[in-house]
Amino acid sequence: MAKAEYRSAVRSRKLIKAALADLLQEKPLDKITVTDVVNRAEINRGTFYAHYSDIPDVIHQMVEEAFCRIRDVLDDQTCAIEALPGVLVERIQSILDEDQAFYRKILASHAAKQLSDQLCDVVV
Repeated sequence: MAKAEYRSAVRSRKLIKAALADLLQEKPLDKITVTDVVNRAEINRGTFYAHYSDIPDVIHQMVEEAFCRIRDVLDDQTCAIEALPGVLVERIQSILDEDQAFYRKILASHAAKQLSDQLCDVVV
């Protein structure tokens, strides 16, 4: 059974991700500091480090979570072969829709290359 998460932990991760996505619109990923993120998210540094080791870890974990879910969809063979492409696209779209604002901002930022490289690793 999966470990239950506190709502405050879920909320903190959402605040961190939203702050990072906003900051990516303003400056390159390598110029964003933990201080920038915690100030924007209005949390303390300890909260940040309770969930992530550094800024790239935030992006890596979020993208990895989405790609793991996409891999699960691709591995799921419960659909009829004829319906498979459409069903797969719908399922993948619903995964990405959950954090749509984040992915839009990431794709419009300097971190887009990192995201596309990870996507290629999953698909290929």
